[in-house]
Amino acid sequence: MRFESLILDRYGPFLKQELAFDPAPGRINLLVAPNSGGKSVLRRAFGDLLFDIPERSPMAWLYGTQNMRLSARVRDEAGGFTLVRRKGRGNTLSDGAEAVPSETLRRLLGSADRRLFEDLFALDSHLLREGGLELCRSSGRLGDMLLAGSGGLGRVQRLLDKLLADRDAIGRAERRHEARPLWRANAEAIEAGRALQQAALRPEAFVALEKRAAEAAAALDALRAEREAVDAAHAALATLRAVRPWLARRDAARTVLADAGEVPRLELGFEVRWRRALEAHAAAASA
Repeated sequence: MRFESLILDRYGPFLKQELAFDPAPGRINLLVAPNSGGKSVLRRAFGDLLFDIPERSPMAWLYGTQNMRLSARVRDEAGGFTLVRRKGRGNTLSDGAEAVPSETLRRLLGSADRRLFEDLFALDSHLLREGGLELCRSSGRLGDMLLAGSGGLGRVQRLLDKLLADRDAIGRAERRHEARPLWRANAEAIEAGRALQQAALRPEAFVALEKRAAEAAAALDALRAEREAVDAAHAALATLRAVRPWLARRDAARTVLADAGEVPRLELGFEVRWRRALEAHAAAASA
C-alpha cells in the first residue's frame, strides 16, 4: 500500500493541511521542516489513520475532536481508493461514503499493529533514546559491541558504575540495612501504618457512637416538640393578655345593662333626633 496524498482536518496545529506524495514503487518522499514545524504530528497522523484515533488524543488541543478528520488517497495492486478516519467509537474508518470492512483493513495492513508501525516506520528521538537505554540495561554482547564501535562504552560503563554506587548508597532491595535511606523510609512507612491502624476507629466503637447519635437525635426531636407546645401556649397567653382590657370593658357594659334592665329601650337614631329637638327648642326660646 502506497500513499498518494494525506489531508489533515482540525488535527493538531493544522486547520487543514494537504500533502501530496509520489506513489511510484521505490520512490522516497522526503518532508523537511524546522523544529516545531509539525513533523511529529504528521508521523502520528499516519498511525491514527491506519489504527484509529485514541480516545484522548493529544492532537485535539487546538480544534477539539468534533470535526477531526484524516483523509488519504492510497494505492495497492487492486488500484486506488480513499480512506477517511474520523474521531469516534466503533468502526471509524470509511471510504468517504461507507464504512471500510475490517477484512479490507486486514488485507491492507496484514498482521501489522500500531506498535510494529511505530517500531519500523515511526522512529523519533524519544524512541531512539528508549532503545539506547534498553541496550544499556541489557548488558548483552550486542549492546557492548554497538557501544564499543561508537566509542561510547567507557562513558556508559562509568555511568553505570555511578548509578550502581548511587543505588547502593540509597539501599539495595535484596540487602536490608536500616541505616540506608530506602530501608529507613520503609521502616518509617511501616510504623506509620501501624499507628494509623491503632488510631483507626474500630467497628464496635463506630456502632456505639452511631447508636448514641441516634438516641441524641431522638431526644432533640422530643425537645423540639415540647418547645413548640410551650411556644403555642405562650402565644395563647399573650393573646389573652392583649384582649383582657377589652374583656373588662365588656363585663362592665354588661353590668350597666343589667342594672338598667327596666329602662325602656330607645329606637335606633333617637340620639340624633333628640339633639336636633333640643337645638330647635333653644332657637324657639330665643325667638
